[in-house]
Amino acid sequence: MSIDLKDQYFPHDYNARGDIKMQKFLIICKDRGYGIYWAIIEEMHKERKLLNDKLTMQTIADNLRTDVEQVLNIIKIGLEQKLFYEKNGYLCSKRVEKNIEKRKKISKIRSNAGKKSAKARKNKSSTND
Repeated sequence: MSIDLKDQYFPHDYNARGDIKMQKFLIICKDRGYGIYWAIIEEMHKERKLLNDKLTMQTIADNLRTDVEQVLNIIKIGLEQKLFYEKNGYLCSKRVEKNIEKRKKISKIRSNAGKKSAKARKNKSSTND
């Protein structure tokens, strides 16, 4: 399931580095790994999950101008630190899933409010006729 192009953002916690799992990840992967992690998270926000195969990871590596082994290593460490999880051959993130569900909920609330407002305007204009 891909995300609508109008939803080209996701919340990035201002203190993501403060999370103990991320602190451990940073000790091992350093800043370059942190950047690769966030690039993977960006891709996951587009698709919700990523096929965990070498070709997908090669594509990410090419986009980041790095080698696939570095991306695969970041994923391995991310899995070990529970920043990612694997399900049915896909790389997933609870963080991403939570963000997408929150965005869907907000979208539904706004849609319902818009429909309610449109209905109220229609009723008001029909009573003014």
